[in-house]
Amino acid sequence: MIDDEKKKPYYKADDTYSAIEILPKLVQKYGTYIDPDIVSAKIYQEIERVYFEYTKYEYIGGYLKNQSIYRIDLGFIIEDIDEEDKVLKKEVPIEVNVKKFLELDDISMTNCISDIFIEEWFLT
Repeated sequence: MIDDEKKKPYYKADDTYSAIEILPKLVQKYGTYIDPDIVSAKIYQEIERVYFEYTKYEYIGGYLKNQSIYRIDLGFIIEDIDEEDKVLKKEVPIEVNVKKFLELDDISMTNCISDIFIEEWFLT
């Protein structure tokens, strides 16, 4: 698979993608268990993949504020034993994937995006 990725041309400016901000909905669901340095959380969908994207502020030296953007490929979330039975499908509208993602139970959500939760979340 890595060799296939190397053979692909770089994405061009006209490549299409969609993104929907979901941080307010995650904060509504999980409250203060969301890391306060997370400033954005999105479902990001492009032609070939569906990602969870989050942006985090990282403070350095007390006066610098880096903005780090992370994307987690959500292709590993499956409904059944079959690897091809993905919960989030690149072929459907992004709104469908957002709805399915937000309906994941707490354990599934933790397994998918543990990086956005504070340590206390894992103690509950």
